[in-house]
Amino acid sequence: MTRRPFLSALLSVFLITAVGFNDWIQFSPRGFPVNAVPVDAYTFVLHAFPGVPLPPGIQDGDRVDLTKQSFDTRVAILSSRRPLGYTVHGVVDRGPNTLNAPITVVDFSGLDALVRPGIGWYAWPQGIFSALLCGIALLLLWRGRDRAAFGMGLWASTFLFSASLSNIPLSGWPALLALCLSAVCFLTARVGFYIMVEARVAAALSPRQHAGFRICFYILLALGTIYALVGPLWFVATGWRGLMKNEYGLILTASYFVPIAMLVAGYRTAPLAERQRLRWMLVSSLLWVMGILVQNTPVLGPVPSGIVYTFLLTLALLGFLYAVLRHRVVDISVVIDQALVYGLMTTLIVGIVAAMNSLALRETLTPGAGLLLQVVVPLALGIVLGRVRSYMDLLVERVFFRGKYLAEKALRTFAHRVGHIQDARSLLDSAAREIQRNLGAPTVAIYSAESAHYRRMKTAGTAAFPVRLKSDDPALVAVRAEQQAVDLGGLESGLGEDGCVFPMLVLGTLRGVIVCANRPGEHYAADEKRLMTEVAREVGAAWRILRARDNEAYVRAMAEGELTLKAAREKARALATA
Repeated sequence: MTRRPFLSALLSVFLITAVGFNDWIQFSPRGFPVNAVPVDAYTFVLHAFPGVPLPPGIQDGDRVDLTKQSFDTRVAILSSRRPLGYTVHGVVDRGPNTLNAPITVVDFSGLDALVRPGIGWYAWPQGIFSALLCGIALLLLWRGRDRAAFGMGLWASTFLFSASLSNIPLSGWPALLALCLSAVCFLTARVGFYIMVEARVAAALSPRQHAGFRICFYILLALGTIYALVGPLWFVATGWRGLMKNEYGLILTASYFVPIAMLVAGYRTAPLAERQRLRWMLVSSLLWVMGILVQNTPVLGPVPSGIVYTFLLTLALLGFLYAVLRHRVVDISVVIDQALVYGLMTTLIVGIVAAMNSLALRETLTPGAGLLLQVVVPLALGIVLGRVRSYMDLLVERVFFRGKYLAEKALRTFAHRVGHIQDARSLLDSAAREIQRNLGAPTVAIYSAESAHYRRMKTAGTAAFPVRLKSDDPALVAVRAEQQAVDLGGLESGLGEDGCVFPMLVLGTLRGVIVCANRPGEHYAADEKRLMTEVAREVGAAWRILRARDNEAYVRAMAEGELTLKAAREKARALATA
């Protein structure tokens, strides 16, 4: 994705502001001190909240005819947040009489447990949910690279903006505008979710399946627009809320079913290595849809539905975040750095040692204790906690980095031993095989620098790189200029755009390159590129030494007349292709 730093910084500020605002709103409940229960598309019945007195002039059981209400009153009915102290003049029917009763927005902080879920069960999980959503959006905004990352970032950011816009305490036309923008963001979030899934499973679906899923999604999105946008506007204009029934919320939930069906269809035909990633996406998506379903059709009641909705969505976001960081479901140029994790573990251990040392000195050492005792106690704690650190380092390695650690160790071992291989063909075979296996690359190709072109000497894997490359191919030019690993993305090379080129430098001269296709859905990290550059250099050096040795033996044999003309030609042909 094209980077625009100013726009990214501006969006980052908006996202962080939205999270802070949402968290503040959750801990600042306010609203009308009446419980309006819908009877039909035109009528509400007013009841009292438990422990909350009704406004003056209103009695329990009064009816509200929506067609008789003013524009400001209808907008206030739609809004989830109104300015504190804001008053609307509702038209209330009490039997044959019609009354005009002022209703003022009050602070519910002291009555929170009576009118909505308690802070401990609702506001805190909602705050965690908003922070996770913001973290995913920021991560993909700054580090995402592909279409799936764009879709996921669009989904996370617009969902967060939708909640923030609906929570702004406004009235009248500004409130209606904020509600419309919130609905647009709410619908756009579904588009982003669809883009994310479609980009992830695109290769596993046929063109007919693509078309079918898109048509279904467009239809459901259009119906959802009627429910989320047209229905509220029609209510404000006429007082009829027939398009806003809770049952119609199933339409909005159904728009998420299409991406889930795409995940199921793609999972069945995806390669084995891709299925684990799609499995995490599928589980997280199901949790997300279950939460949306509970919200849009509150069959459990307002309070339990709000709690279940928040917890399900938080679990879903944790699943998505784990999938992004651990399995790299979307292409992000960020890596959990091993040294950083070990550094954090060291800091944690040092902090524990300091805390326990202070506690031990205060609790066990009496005033006037001997110097030897004051030295032995912290020393014993340091020895014990040093062992704890060793175990924790081992745990971190096994949980987070074991596979990576073993692969790096195997590649370094191969780079160390490659100079002792005696046959050039065996060297190239071993290099391609070891790199593909330990790096996890779908395809590996080794090219030799010839006089007018680069020739493919060895390939391993599923895809096919070209047999010959022009010497001035953009990827080769970039490698010669940079003398380091170069990503193929955006180079318009004959090697394609999905891979990385590693130079085989011998005494500062480019003797060849090793090309590795990217793993599905991700690019190689910086530490992997550094390691592969080292491996490519060792392979190139060993290969050139073997070729020089074979050429020297060939020249000696020719000089001593040991080869016939026919044998000399065959030997020369073998050396040229070695």
